[in-house]
Amino acid sequence: KERFFSFLHQSGVTSGAGYQVSQSKVYLGSGHTFGVGLLGGQGGYTILPNAHTDFIFSIIGEELGLVGALAVMGLFFALALFGYRAALRAPDRFGSLMAMGITTWIITQPNAEVDLFKYLNGMRFMLRVDLANVTKDYAVVWQPQWESVSEYPTWLMPPDFAGEGRMDAGSDRGGDALRYVAERPAAFRGREVIVPMAEVDAFLGDDVAGTWALEALRIAAAVPRVGRDTDHRTLPHEVGWIGPAVHLSKGCYRGQEAVARVHNLGHAPRRLVLLHLDGSEEELPRHEDQVWFNGQPIGFIGSAAQHYELGPIATAVINRKVEPDAPVRVPTRHNYINATVQNVVTP
Repeated sequence: KERFFSFLHQSGVTSGAGYQVSQSKVYLGSGHTFGVGLLGGQGGYTILPNAHTDFIFSIIGEELGLVGALAVMGLFFALALFGYRAALRAPDRFGSLMAMGITTWIITQPNAEVDLFKYLNGMRFMLRVDLANVTKDYAVVWQPQWESVSEYPTWLMPPDFAGEGRMDAGSDRGGDALRYVAERPAAFRGREVIVPMAEVDAFLGDDVAGTWALEALRIAAAVPRVGRDTDHRTLPHEVGWIGPAVHLSKGCYRGQEAVARVHNLGHAPRRLVLLHLDGSEEELPRHEDQVWFNGQPIGFIGSAAQHYELGPIATAVINRKVEPDAPVRVPTRHNYINATVQNVVTP
């Protein structure tokens, strides 16, 4: 009750139940235009309680400023825009409703589905649609096959990653997608299938494996994963997404000008590579561990795994100017790991 009334009368409540909201606004505005720098703020570590919850947006405002806060909001808006646009362009009603449902599912924060369900139920008109929260009723299954399953919704890996040709990404003054990835280190041929929980065992059969094996295959093919092989500064050129995810000559999306400018006038500052680790250490490097060359940090580790043929491998995003096959080091908690660089994205 106190939290509710403090929310309604925020200007007069700065302690007790209103302390959290009051401090969140202080730190959201303290970053001004460009922020105090990543990890340079104080709100999330000393004063603002529960900064790891929804109030993390205040920390973004403090560390990255108005520009960073608007960028985060813009990304969510772009995700919703593309998802709902796909729903409108679907060839049939089932595809349209499924795309709309999946997009709404993705952009909705966890534990908010009950309130969202009530809101959407109250907004129904014209279309006779029944809503249901089925998060716990379905599983996503990955299989090393590249054909759709007629009984279930299926997503196929883009042909660039699957070794089945290339997406038509168009071209511009700077060339086409071949400029970035001429040849991938391996194929990641597979599909993701949405299967009802009650039918998962029958669908899979006895030939199953865990997610560690899947991660090893993904890393060997250098398929970037959002949040692991990317950071807040990532450009699609750096990780080989020109083609599989980004078209060069059609569409209208946030950041399109930056994509075109880098493609036509220059080079991205970093590039995705595959690291072959020497195996001298039992432990694998962790996500965001730094990669060093000639005594200088040149990038960060994205993902690492033990591959059944290649041994210990990792994806990394490093400085574009580092030479191919350069001997690099990755510090660990107790020692360091030597590694060699295999190009994925052309320097």
